[in-house]
Amino acid sequence: MPFKSKLYFIFFLFCACYLFPGTVDSLKKAYSSEKDELKKIYTSARIILFYDGNYDSVKIYGQQYINDWKKANNKLGEAFIYYRLGIAGIESSNYDDAKKNLQQAILLFNEQKNDSMSASTHMRLGFAFYTMADYEAAIKTYLSGIERASQAKRPITVSWGYNLLGLALYSKPNADYKKALYYYMKALDIDKQLKRDHLSNLLLMRIGSVYTKQKNYASADYYLNRSLKQSDSVHDNVAKKWALEALTGLYQEKHDYQKAVDVGKRSLQMSLEVGEYPGIIISYRNIAENYLSLKNFRLANANIDSAIYYSVKYGVFQTLSYIYEVKSRIMESSGLASEALSYYKRSMSLKDSLFSVQNSKNINELETKYESKEKEKEIQFLNKEKESDKKVKNVLMVAVGLAVLLIGMIVFIMIKINGARKKLQEQNNIIEAKQKEIVDSIHYAKRIQTSLLPTEKYIEKNIKH
Repeated sequence: MPFKSKLYFIFFLFCACYLFPGTVDSLKKAYSSEKDELKKIYTSARIILFYDGNYDSVKIYGQQYINDWKKANNKLGEAFIYYRLGIAGIESSNYDDAKKNLQQAILLFNEQKNDSMSASTHMRLGFAFYTMADYEAAIKTYLSGIERASQAKRPITVSWGYNLLGLALYSKPNADYKKALYYYMKALDIDKQLKRDHLSNLLLMRIGSVYTKQKNYASADYYLNRSLKQSDSVHDNVAKKWALEALTGLYQEKHDYQKAVDVGKRSLQMSLEVGEYPGIIISYRNIAENYLSLKNFRLANANIDSAIYYSVKYGVFQTLSYIYEVKSRIMESSGLASEALSYYKRSMSLKDSLFSVQNSKNINELETKYESKEKEKEIQFLNKEKESDKKVKNVLMVAVGLAVLLIGMIVFIMIKINGARKKLQEQNNIIEAKQKEIVDSIHYAKRIQTSLLPTEKYIEKNIKH
């Protein structure tokens, strides 16, 4: 089989593992006995897929198969396992692991001159950078991926790259909406040429979002509702969720805040059902912002705290600076000026750090700085009952501690008093003894004196005058 054909064959097998999963025990047996290396690669990738919900197991099996392929000197097998580990890292929010594994996969695919898989890996790596808010690295990675996809004549991957490139340009702090719309439209043109524009639901949503930012509400409404309708027709819940989220933004721009809240809650529910954390974060943030416009500060604060909690917990930082900005505005509107200033400073620090290639490290350092206080507030919101129990326990512990301290003080004072009493009693006993001794001495002296002096009768008889 020619080398190029082998590459297409292995790519087909790797994709097929999503459709025909089999059973893990039978796959492990097949892996042990399989002699054909291409089929063995396909089988090892399928085994890892079984553990997608357990990242620790994915890592264990992934490392095992990487070692196997290293021993066999099969770099193609190594590359596929690194690629699979990178995807698992993104899906489980382990972005540092994802970056490391995807970068290794790219090196190996490039050595194999497999532009097709190199392009796909670039897209995954770019998304990891994007999720960690390193937009410049994401844009650079997407452009490299598009170049590889063009060389491999993979128009679908090129369209995917233009789509993601537009998203990075749209999301970065100094957003370039004009350029984002340009790349979105290029992706849509490719989809039309390939007669797959009925699958461009997310792309349509993103185009509508750009038009919302440009205040072209008629075009925004057209593309967003088109995205929603197409998503419903093909049961694409991911695209439907994001179309609803984009409609929330459109209603907010048009100052229809209550409608924005209602649509935002539908979007949030869809993300919560599948555990899609970036979607959950953005939904909470948008709902909070609309409650703020409705002057419902309590619900605004509750929702923005949820957005902060999920951002920090799952390492989704690309919108955190804006979330802190919203939190600052809520605090200011609630009359809490010092807290408003604190969150505003955090927002500015994060926003500045996004321009650095090392921004993910900066963000981690920044989050560590505020970790204790923030965690306390976020966990208090999300675990009210548990926190209440904890507070009751703390109060009881403090009360018990104070009672023990008070009893100890009382016992100490009583011991001191008893000691003083004993000392006083001893002194009284000494004084009484001395007093008795003096009195006895006086009585004794009086008796001696009395015995020496003549009696009154003797005096009267002998000394009449």
